[in-house]
Formats: sequence, C-alpha cells, structure tokens
Amino acid sequence: MRLSLAVAGAIAASACLTSQASAALFARPGGFFYDSVLDITWMADANYGKTSGFASDGLVTQAGAEFLADGYLYFNSATGILHQDWRLPTLGPDVGDFHPNLPGSGGQLPNGQGATGTGWGTPDDSGIYSELGWMYYANLGGRAACEAVGAEPCEYNPNYGLPNYGSGPDRGPFANLELAFYWTNVRAEYPDGDYNAFWAFTFEDGNQNPRAAQQGREPLSYVWLVHDGDIAAAGVPEPSTWALLLGGFGVMGAALRRRARVSSWGSRAGAVPAGG
Repeated sequence: MRLSLAVAGAIAASACLTSQASAALFARPGGFFYDSVLDITWMADANYGKTSGFASDGLVTQAGAEFLADGYLYFNSATGILHQDWRLPTLGPDVGDFHPNLPGSGGQLPNGQGATGTGWGTPDDSGIYSELGWMYYANLGGRAACEAVGAEPCEYNPNYGLPNYGSGPDRGPFANLELAFYWTNVRAEYPDGDYNAFWAFTFEDGNQNPRAAQQGREPLSYVWLVHDGDIAAAGVPEPSTWALLLGGFGVMGAALRRRARVSSWGSRAGAVPAGG
C-alpha cells in the first residue's frame, strides 16, 4: 500500500480575531481551532483535499471526501494521543424533510436554513443545526444571500457573504477557505427517489442544499475536516497565549490508500464542479 504523509507546520493566526469567531474559536497547537460551542475541533486548513495532494485544486466527490477523512491522522505529542476519528461536518436532525420545490421555506427546512441563515442552533438544541452553517454565520459573521423577512420565505440580500473590511472577504484564522461548496457527511433524502445526493454548504452566500449526480456526472466540493471534542492537552493555557505557542507541535499526516480506489471517486473526468 502506498502511503503518502503530508507533514505541515502550524498555521499562524492572530490571537485576536476580527470576527465573531473570537467568542467560540480557540487556537490549538498543530494547526487546529477548537469550537467551544459545538465542542468540535476544526482543521485550520480549510482545503485539505488540495494540501494533501489528493486533488490539484481540492475538489473531490463526496466519497473522496469521506476517504480523506478516514485516512487522516494527527499525533498530539503533548498528550501522546493519536487522533484518527476525523470526519466531515454534519447537520440535522430533520435532514429528510428536503423538498426541491421549497428552496426558501422560511427557514423551516434544512435548505431554507441555508438560504436564510436563521436558527442554526447547536447539536444540543431541538431545532435544525449545521456545523458549517454555524461556522459561516456565528463564527465568521457571514450574511445570507436570501434573508428572512417577515412571513416571506426570504428576500435577496445584495450584501451577502463573509464580512469585507476592505481587503476581501474575511476568512478568519483559517487558511485556504474557499467561497464555494463544502461536503457534509449527511445523505439527502429526496421525496421522489434516491439520487445519491449529499448535503453541502457554500461559503459564497451561506446556502446549503443537496448535491446529486447530473447525467452521470458526480458533483465536486471541498473538504474541511473536524474532530469531536477538544484535541488539546489537559490544562490548556488561556487562548491569548496560543499565539506564542503555535508552531512545531505534533505532526499532521494523511494516510492515503491505494490510488486505484480513488480513480472512481476523485476523477476529474465526468464530474460536476463545486459551483454547479
């Protein structure tokens, strides 16, 4: 088995974030950020499909994204723990309620949640939640292209997207964050058949919707890996001290399996791009 190991140094980030992320995100050694609201750890690299060498631009099929998550390893030298249970972001609980003819739906359905940016909640809430949606709206301060207005499903917002402070969209402390679709690990259930569709969320305008094969072409999206809980060592210093500690802790690696298995997953031929 051919093993490809990507060793990356820590990704430097300001200890004082310029968005809402400072309220919930805390830098961790090795190039990670802990989300204290969702209780998950995000990779600081938001395009692992590219930096791992798996795809030249990072765009992969959903199966390819699951493949990358399954093969990713991180050894925390401070704790002596090998973290291997990485996954794609998730959403729920009412993911089976999608109806393609109700793209807005007043924030009542998962697709409408993506369109309006309302009621994201957390896994502990009773309402619909989305980890990528929480990152976009709550942590990074993004605005929806279709915002909830009164009883109407939503109204077009020309000022959608991540905050722009004059130098382009503010991606917070994350490297390689693409303003396009990212995969989740949740299959979408269509009311009129199984289209092998999976939910995806876009950082262009805060929408999420199922992505399915079109005329035999598998859709492509980006990969952002997360891990349940906080991977930092016990007795974590205050967040303000992490700016001094970032660098040289641990090794990030990806154990990529046989490329032959990938040919049917991440092939560029016959694939639908992330924006499609």
